Amino acid sequence: MPPPLFISSPIHHQNLFQQNPQQAGGTGPFAPAHNTTDPTLPNHTLYLPSTVPATARLPVLIWGNGACLADGSAFSLLLHEVASHGVFVIANGAPGGKGTTNSGMLTEAVNW
Repeated sequence: MPPPLFISSPIHHQNLFQQNPQQAGGTGPFAPAHNTTDPTLPNHTLYLPSTVPATARLPVLIWGNGACLADGSAFSLLLHEVASHGVFVIANGAPGGKGTTNSGMLTEAVNW
């Protein structure tokens, strides 16, 4: 099994995208995607396709916002797009979260 893929982004979160309502759920074959939270993984935001075939196995992307930003919805448009292509995304921070994150949150997501 290959090691987990960690992606970091030098792009400032406020200037990443202008929100387009028609693209908010992504444009991939599994669109629309949505985001949610789970009480068993606090301080994280989950992005996933709204409809997944019962036999499908989705790859998992663990997303760190960069600059220790604790807002799991900071890259919402991008992460909805990724999820609409059949990827289950776990982002650091609750939706609209405040404060900072740490590397332990990435480990929590991998272990979840």
